[in-house]
Amino acid sequence: MLTHLARPMNPRYRSVQVGLSATLTSWLFGLGLGLQQGDGLGVAASRASNLALSAFLGWALARELDPDDPSSATLAAVAAPILTWWAGPTTVAAMAALLILTRLVARTTGKAPTGFDQVVLVILGLWASRSLSGWLLALGLSFAVARDVRLPGSTSRLQLITALAIGFASTISLALSTPAPDRDWTVALLAFTAIALLSGATLRITRPPTSTGDLTGSPLDVTRIRSARRHVVMLCAAACLVLGASAAVGLVPALAALVATRSRQQLTG
Repeated sequence: MLTHLARPMNPRYRSVQVGLSATLTSWLFGLGLGLQQGDGLGVAASRASNLALSAFLGWALARELDPDDPSSATLAAVAAPILTWWAGPTTVAAMAALLILTRLVARTTGKAPTGFDQVVLVILGLWASRSLSGWLLALGLSFAVARDVRLPGSTSRLQLITALAIGFASTISLALSTPAPDRDWTVALLAFTAIALLSGATLRITRPPTSTGDLTGSPLDVTRIRSARRHVVMLCAAACLVLGASAAVGLVPALAALVATRSRQQLTG
């Protein structure tokens, strides 16, 4: 198989139907609202696409953080586009890097990354590093690739070379690009960010996961799920502390996924 990082999306599953529906609904809502406000078709479509990607990325990340309960992903898919409309556009490249590094550490597919995957990871690091927040997430991706070697079920140490390549390439990419300017903090955004990080920091796993790897059918490893959650919290916190509001705005889907996962856990125990 060419890749072990792509998760199948069977539309027969209700959780997948919810994710795709939220993505489409967000796009249509964003397009309609943009046109109503007098935006041109191109501008409205661009903003609508960002809302749709926000919904999808929030849903997909929550699915990695809480593989046993699809309601977390459902909550994130609903909350992420609403919060994105309020706060500002999602930094898609940074969120994509965060999603893939979470999947890599959690190993929800059940298999280690292939050689092709490792090339894609380097390219993803380059793409993400066009902004400061993306570069920080690319460094997190580099760390996750190296960390994966130390977690259960890993055998290849060649990933350490991949980790170094991601860190080097992303830094060069940042040096050749112009980072986006920071935004000022708002009280509401600051409060939401604090709540999201606190939610992630208090996430716990009370029982071993019952979900299985998409490609193996074997039970997921509790150590990996726990480590993936910590990676997301630490990287979001670092990005927000170093870069301020621009990082918080761009990572709203991740913050929404943390709050959704914690809320689901609080409600269901």
